[in-house]
Amino acid sequence: MSPAQTTATFQNAPNGDRSSTMPAEKIADSIKNVLALENFSSIEEIQRVPLTEINIPFLNTKLEGQMGIRVRLKPASIKWRDTGSPADDSYLRHATVYLDSDANRALAITTRLAQRSPDISDVAEPGVAEQQLKSNSEYYDSFPATTPKVTFKDALEEVRAHSPGYPPHAQEIDGFLLMYSRMGKRPQAAWVIVLRGLPPMPSHQPPPSPNVNPNVYKEQPIWQRNFMRSVVDAESGKWLFGSNSPFPINPPKKQ
Repeated sequence: MSPAQTTATFQNAPNGDRSSTMPAEKIADSIKNVLALENFSSIEEIQRVPLTEINIPFLNTKLEGQMGIRVRLKPASIKWRDTGSPADDSYLRHATVYLDSDANRALAITTRLAQRSPDISDVAEPGVAEQQLKSNSEYYDSFPATTPKVTFKDALEEVRAHSPGYPPHAQEIDGFLLMYSRMGKRPQAAWVIVLRGLPPMPSHQPPPSPNVNPNVYKEQPIWQRNFMRSVVDAESGKWLFGSNSPFPINPPKKQ
């Protein structure tokens, strides 16, 4: 990643605040080292923002009052690894990266299209998502203190190879670098990757039952069937599992 300038000036910093500048090369290197998305090479905007803007279950309360750096990158397409079969990804993606306050580590990335599909809903609010994750004995503890071995791009490729959700077909991709725990085990560094806007999974009608009138059965809406979350070990690079939880509970907002 080659920054367009040697010093980054935060757009929302007060005039005269010397802490509002930072070597752009440092920001670019932190993004490159953790994400490894070679096509996303140009920084468009840098701002200091509350880290609660990332909206992560279990962490939002811990992050209150903490500031980080939000970096918007110029739109690009993800260059997928050649596996002998086409990736079929023609999306031009608008990427936003969140770093810690000193730009030492990238914490999360979101990618969006220029226009959102009306069939994509926002994820459940952190409190609601926490309850869903707890029911699966899952917990997000914190951000890792050190840079993991596995980059976001490597984790995406692992999801591509093993998950029911296929990243090149997802209209939106979120990646969170977290200390993750499941079934009461010790937290480990992991990439939590959420895909939205996938080709929808089939809507399963309940089996015949005297208590269910098939004439009033309503098909599950697309926005509840077109997403997938995967967890990848950030040290070994192994895909651990995929899930459609936490799931959205509110229909998409009207554009």
